[in-house]
Amino acid sequence: MIGSLKNCKILITGGTGFLGRCLLEHLLILKKNNYDFNPEITLLSRHCHSFLIDNPQYNQLKIKPISSDIKDAELPKTVFDYIIHAATPATSNEALDLITTASPTLTNLIVGSTQKILSFCNLYNPQALIFISSGSVYRGLNLPSPWKEEYFDPTKDIHSINIKHNYQQGKQEAEQLLLNSHLPFKTYIARCFSFIGPELNYNSYLIGASFFKEALEKKQITLNSNGKALTSFLYSKDLAAWLFHILLKGSNRIYNIGSPESLSIEEFANKVINHIPSGKVSLPHSLFSHPTQGEDYVPCLKKSFSEFQLKLTRIDNAIEETVKCYKNFNQIS
Repeated sequence: MIGSLKNCKILITGGTGFLGRCLLEHLLILKKNNYDFNPEITLLSRHCHSFLIDNPQYNQLKIKPISSDIKDAELPKTVFDYIIHAATPATSNEALDLITTASPTLTNLIVGSTQKILSFCNLYNPQALIFISSGSVYRGLNLPSPWKEEYFDPTKDIHSINIKHNYQQGKQEAEQLLLNSHLPFKTYIARCFSFIGPELNYNSYLIGASFFKEALEKKQITLNSNGKALTSFLYSKDLAAWLFHILLKGSNRIYNIGSPESLSIEEFANKVINHIPSGKVSLPHSLFSHPTQGEDYVPCLKKSFSEFQLKLTRIDNAIEETVKCYKNFNQIS
C-alpha cells in the first residue's frame, strides 16, 4: 500500500475535520517510518492555513493548503491520483444546528459539494475517488442490525424510506449522484458509523466525545435514553488505514466502516466511566417510567473483512487511549 501512495497526489476535502485529521495522522506515521514516502497532499478546508499553524507536526508532510469553503473553492487544474471527498460538517456543534433544523441547507451543501467534485473529476480523471458517506443512510429502514451494504441501494431506495433528518437525506442523494455518474475510474462510497479517539473534537455533541467530556469534567455520564440501543465505536487510528485499503484495493462500490464489537449505549458509558475515579452513569427518573431505546446503529462488516487484512484496536484499549489523550490535551488530572 505504501508504494501506491509514495509519490502520488491526493486531494482531501474537509481536510481539517475529524476524518481529515485521521488521514493526516496516518500519513504522518507512514512518513516517519519511510523516509522516501512523500505524497503531495492538497488539503481543502475553510481554516486550512490556521490549522497548519496550530499543528506544526504536519509540516513534515508535503501539503498544499486551500483555505476555502468547498462551494466557493477554486480547485487546482491538475490531475490527482486519489480524491477523498469528506467535506461535510458532521461532528461540530455547528453541524448539529444544521442537522436538527428543517432547512434544506445541509442537504444542499452535501449534494452541491459532491456535484462539484464529480464535475472536477470528469475533467481531470483521478485513479480513484472515495465519497465519505454515513451509516445514517440506513435509518428508517426498519431492518435488524447489523446493517448490510445491500440494505440500501441509493439508485432504487432513496424515496422509499422514512427520512430522519437532512444530513441523512444529503448523504443518500449524494450517493445516488455518484453511482449514477458512470465515471471512467474507480469510485467508492464509505458509510462511516461511530468513532472514538483523539482526532474527534472533545467538545463535539457526538457521544463518542461527549461521554468522555462528561466523565472527565463531571465524573458522571447522564443518559438521555434507556441505554439499551446497540452501537459500536471504531478507534480513529484505524479509520484512515481502512479508507486507504478501499481506495487502493477495493473491489466493491460500497463499504461499511465501523467496529465489529457491538455494545449497548449503557455498556459503552460504563466502560468510559470505569476510567474515572468515583465516576457513575445515571439515568433521568423520567426514563424509568417512559423508557425510550432508540434505533440500533451497528454495521455489518463482512465485505471489508473478506477483502482486507484489517488490524483493529479493541474497544477497551481504544477507550483507555482516548481518555489519556483527552486528559493530556485538556490538562485534566
